[in-house]
Amino acid sequence: MSAVPESQLAPASEPALAPLPSAPSSPSSSSWQDHALLNYWLAVRRHLVRIAVFVTVTVITTGLLVLRLPKQYQSTAVVRLDPSTPSANVGNHSGNGFFGNMIGLLATDRAEIISPAVLRPVRHKLHLKKNQGYKIRANQPGGTFLLNIVCRSQSPRQSARIANAVAAEFINHEYHTRSAALLNLSGYMRQQIEQLRARMERSQLALHRYARSNGIANVRNTLKLITQKLVFLQADMETEQARQRKLQANLELARQGNLDALLVSSRGQSLAPLVQAVQSAQIKFAQLASRFGPGNYLYVQASRNLRLLRANLARAEGHVALQIRAEAKANALQLALTRRQLASASAQLAVFNNKTVQYGILKHEADSNQTLYDNLLQRLNSADISAGYRSTALRIVDSARPNPVPVFPRIGLSLLLAFLLSSIAGVAAAIAMTGLDRTLRDPETASRSVGVATLASLPFATDNRDLESLLMSGGQLALRHRSQFAEAVLGLRSTLLLSYPGLSSLAITSAQPREGKSTVSVNLACAFALMGKRTVLIDADIRRPEIHRLLHLSNHAGLSSVLLGEAMLDRASQAGPVPGLTVLTAGPSVMNPGELLGNGMARLVEGLKSKFEIVLIDTPPMLGFADSLGISAIVDCMLLVARAGETPRDLVRAALQQLQQVRARVAGLVLNGVSHDMSYHYYYHRHYYSRYYGEDRADREALRQSAGESQ
Repeated sequence: MSAVPESQLAPASEPALAPLPSAPSSPSSSSWQDHALLNYWLAVRRHLVRIAVFVTVTVITTGLLVLRLPKQYQSTAVVRLDPSTPSANVGNHSGNGFFGNMIGLLATDRAEIISPAVLRPVRHKLHLKKNQGYKIRANQPGGTFLLNIVCRSQSPRQSARIANAVAAEFINHEYHTRSAALLNLSGYMRQQIEQLRARMERSQLALHRYARSNGIANVRNTLKLITQKLVFLQADMETEQARQRKLQANLELARQGNLDALLVSSRGQSLAPLVQAVQSAQIKFAQLASRFGPGNYLYVQASRNLRLLRANLARAEGHVALQIRAEAKANALQLALTRRQLASASAQLAVFNNKTVQYGILKHEADSNQTLYDNLLQRLNSADISAGYRSTALRIVDSARPNPVPVFPRIGLSLLLAFLLSSIAGVAAAIAMTGLDRTLRDPETASRSVGVATLASLPFATDNRDLESLLMSGGQLALRHRSQFAEAVLGLRSTLLLSYPGLSSLAITSAQPREGKSTVSVNLACAFALMGKRTVLIDADIRRPEIHRLLHLSNHAGLSSVLLGEAMLDRASQAGPVPGLTVLTAGPSVMNPGELLGNGMARLVEGLKSKFEIVLIDTPPMLGFADSLGISAIVDCMLLVARAGETPRDLVRAALQQLQQVRARVAGLVLNGVSHDMSYHYYYHRHYYSRYYGEDRADREALRQSAGESQ
């Protein structure tokens, strides 16, 4: 292999490295929620084949089980409850009680239809066994007086026969039970009537005895007479009292002893002529006395006449006073007599009232017994009539008919439910498996779980076509057919150069073997070389070298040969597939590769930094080997590669913890082997990449031919 050109061995400037970028902050809750549905969809897509197989097996199994189930046929008989039937003929289904408790009555009838009292005679008549594959139920259409008697059976005719028989037996059972109840009620009421008749006779006899013993023939007339007498006596009493007050006033006037008092009394009118005569005599005497002397006979005659009239007036005054006293005394006696009569009438009324109360009690008891007897006798007659009456409140309005179409099993509905439920279960299981997955899949979740930035998401690289597409340069055809892996590698290169402007040495490692770090190292080295940077790629994985196999180079001399002093660096180095790329393979295997790398790797890297702009080292895995830890101390930064969907996050954390313990600089994480069903970032990248470049088979063929000619 030719030596490296002198222009490529010129020392490169080494500016100071920029500060290491911190791990990306956690995305906002809104951003996380925006991607949650897509993550669920990707989880479903990842297990889509398993879900499809599970759903298919479930649907087929359900179909086979449903086809093996016996078919069920259904028939319905309709019974109507008529609330307009008279109460004497209907019994409990009548009157206001029927309307007020309609819901309870319908519920009672539904329970009665499926009761053993109705079903037992039906099984006996139709010679059915209890568990013969039929089922009976009753329901009520909303807002109606109808009862549907539904029967399911394995035979259409049998289901119709059973439904009709149950409807007829329900009506017969209703009639017989009510008739028996009415007959039992009639017997009970006859016993009660006999007892009530005896009690009624005893109460009436007691009433008559009491009326005869107390002289109560007619309570109303007797009470009326006593009341009228009492009223008249009270009126007389009031009249006598008024008269007594008047006589008492006259008596007081008479006791005063003067004429003027007697004149204003009720008997003063008899004194008025005498008073006028005395006054006239006095006037005449005064006239004669003024003309004649006492010796004149006229004077003497007038004086004698005046004295006579005054004597008559005095006698009349005494007589009037005596009359007044006598009249007052007589009126007092009459008032006392009237008062005694009134008291006697009141006592007689009180006694009669007491007798009337007891009489009323006895009469009320007798009347109540008579009323109860009459009512019970009427109800007994009604019960006797109703016991033999066939009620029309329950009647069959639609008989059941055989239905040739089975109602169970419903194959279409069963398969649809099986499909829906199995799909839901499969999707839920896929999402649950994704939630329980401990590997790294999505760049965003990987950054949050391990604490470092995810610099790139690389798709699967199965052969050298991705490297070939990366090595193409020039022409729109080459750009259109550059693979997604190549585009991702170029993006990783740009991220590293922009994040670390002074980057000169870089080591690539992984947590465990078979993570694809060697493929990433080769493609990243080619990407640096294509940019015009002098790059050297060192395979430091002496235990299991891969670089020479990927680039089809010889491994007879390499890094181990240089470190042991068996070969010079220029002879051990080989030209890479890209101008500006030099490759130092691992070389022959040795017994102690860890000690070999620890002793001479630092001097080698320092020497290469003076000749190349980028020194890229492919190191062994971190866990189980100490080689990468020694190399991490002599390079600018480390790049950790993990395979998406396979590398557990705990191993990546352990590898990062080891690097942090030796104070190594970790540039970030590269997620390798990402597919479109693992990450929504890669999903959109692949979608828009395909839309941007499209698909053209002719251009692909032309690309392959041009690649073959160049080789």
